[in-house]
Amino acid sequence: MSDEGKPAVPGGPIVERRTAIAAVAGLVAGVLARTEGTAEAVTNPLCLGSLNTTALPTRVVSPPGVSDAALYFESGGGHAFVAVSPSDPPFMGGYGIESALGTTQTLDVPAGVLGFGVDGMGVAGVTFPTSSPVSVTVTASNVGVFGLAQDSNAIGMQAVHIGGGIALDVKGSLRLSASGVFSIPKKSTSERIVETAVTSASHVSVTLNTDPKKVFIKWVEIQPGAFLVHLSGKAPSDLFGTFTVMELGS
Repeated sequence: MSDEGKPAVPGGPIVERRTAIAAVAGLVAGVLARTEGTAEAVTNPLCLGSLNTTALPTRVVSPPGVSDAALYFESGGGHAFVAVSPSDPPFMGGYGIESALGTTQTLDVPAGVLGFGVDGMGVAGVTFPTSSPVSVTVTASNVGVFGLAQDSNAIGMQAVHIGGGIALDVKGSLRLSASGVFSIPKKSTSERIVETAVTSASHVSVTLNTDPKKVFIKWVEIQPGAFLVHLSGKAPSDLFGTFTVMELGS
């Protein structure tokens, strides 16, 4: 379906996008903040374009079986949605945006964006080229933060420390797909290992896991899509090792 319009309900008539947005705005305007637990509910209309205050949270709930978003925001160029958690006492320590999927778990630290997922993703971010976006099916599960980049020059996830400190602190093991095992046959003085992640800007770390006796790794030759391990002499036996490929920063 193009951006010109889509059915308001499955099988219903096509409605122009402007009309659909106006309908959502009308729906939001009709949302009421309710005081529960009193003999008579106290209601206050939610007014768009005005400062709204209430002692209770405002909920927007879509009917069961509806897959569309319960609340939709669209911007003509600015921010479509901004959420701010107070940083001053006594209200500090909340979340700017909180999203939960099948859980009521809480986190005892302030967070700008907080996401919870049961057997799914907590927070997911995707970047793709405007010229030719590609449809991607993601099978990752049980991931706290997920990043996906489709353009060849894009980065799936980046950590930056502008003060020169630690940008990424990993508690636990680090798993890299550009890593693996290799072997060097007996009496060979070198071996070529194919790894498509290797580029001219790659750093390749190599470790032997078998005793090479008096022979040692002399140097590692980088090639596009591969690297060569050069020994100081002939391998006394079949040698086995592991390697890790990392890209040098600019």
